[in-house]
Amino acid sequence: MDENNNVNTSANNPEQLDQIRTKIELLKQDLALAEQIQRDRELEIAPLQSIYTWEAPNRVYSEKNANWYGIVSLVFIIGIAVAVVTQEYLLVIALISLMILLYISNTIPPKIIEHEITNKGLRTNNTLYTWDRLRGFWFSRRNKQLLLIVDLNPKDNPNRLLMLVGTGNPSELAKYLLKHAPYLQKGETGEDIISAFTLGDYARLDEFIG
Repeated sequence: MDENNNVNTSANNPEQLDQIRTKIELLKQDLALAEQIQRDRELEIAPLQSIYTWEAPNRVYSEKNANWYGIVSLVFIIGIAVAVVTQEYLLVIALISLMILLYISNTIPPKIIEHEITNKGLRTNNTLYTWDRLRGFWFSRRNKQLLLIVDLNPKDNPNRLLMLVGTGNPSELAKYLLKHAPYLQKGETGEDIISAFTLGDYARLDEFIG
């Protein structure tokens, strides 16, 4: 009789019900954490397996004609002349260095490298970035070339990976990566004028996955 009264009292007491719900939620969280730890341990001891590989140039590259070099050279010459007149010698050094870098990057063809999706994460440049380090990813287009951009945890160095899709299938890449990281929306990629120039134009996910 007393037990029935206790049950009825608990059922009619909102505070006790809230406490019970809180305990249940904490138990669910503890169970989910234990399951995640178990999965992480299983993944850690599992042998590294390749799931998908593709090859691509290590940087965006497009051949330039003589007119392009003439215009760029003229712009740099004018900039250097203005910097000399205004005695901005550090700017002169910076412009000359940028001109050399631009010349090298547009005359020397890029190297072809291999990227790989594994059961433990994404590997590029012989470095494995485990799934827990991925914050999200998206595709962009620059000079008619498709780029895969992967954002890592903000405290990581580097905290962003840039990879050309090259021989890869963007639909397949998106399908695999979506299992471990979200496709970032345009407002979530931290785009500004500089990144828009270096990364190109944002591409929507529905272009690759209907």
